[in-house]
Amino acid sequence: PPQKLPVEPSSLLSYSSYYCHAFLITRNFSLQGVGYNRDGRMSSSLPKTDIKQFSEIRMKDRDGQPLVPVSVVCGGCYTLFMISKKSGSVNQLVFCDCDINGGIPVFLDIGNKQPLSLFGGYSHSAAISSEGEVIFINRYSVRDSPSARIESSSLPNGEKARSVACCEHRVIALSSSGVVFSSKVESASSVLKFSRVEELSGKEIV
Repeated sequence: PPQKLPVEPSSLLSYSSYYCHAFLITRNFSLQGVGYNRDGRMSSSLPKTDIKQFSEIRMKDRDGQPLVPVSVVCGGCYTLFMISKKSGSVNQLVFCDCDINGGIPVFLDIGNKQPLSLFGGYSHSAAISSEGEVIFINRYSVRDSPSARIESSSLPNGEKARSVACCEHRVIALSSSGVVFSSKVESASSVLKFSRVEELSGKEIV
């Protein structure tokens, strides 16, 4: 049955749940997870078991230095984290997937892009950069080439993305001016080619 979260909603910086696991980040930058982690979909840093209560996880970079959690999105078999080395610095994306070394965190190579917001679906996830571009994380592409550069995708006509829906075979993006764009998802590629959804032409989507 529905249950109240064991934390005050006003204390949350980010919250996401999907299928069998959930994560939250408090305003004092405490990252906590609960749910199914037997396959590492939450992170290999947590016990490989069913985590019954929200448990804190501390993320570190490759040099063992602590990282600051900013945002999180959960998917069917993955978790995508937005983190920074210190509050206010450039954000990075960290990806944990049950099919990539049992959930060992992958620091995604997104070049010099600055992600600002996260979105997710069952298999795929995305971030919107400070330039209004879409950074698409195709879990199958990351699984095959974890260290490969992920290039960002722009919307046509200089439009800036504001919201993203990550479906299995298609990504839908809403621009800041209320225009909807769509791109097909290639089987193992993070490259998107957006085109305007003509059926919604003339309608402002909010």
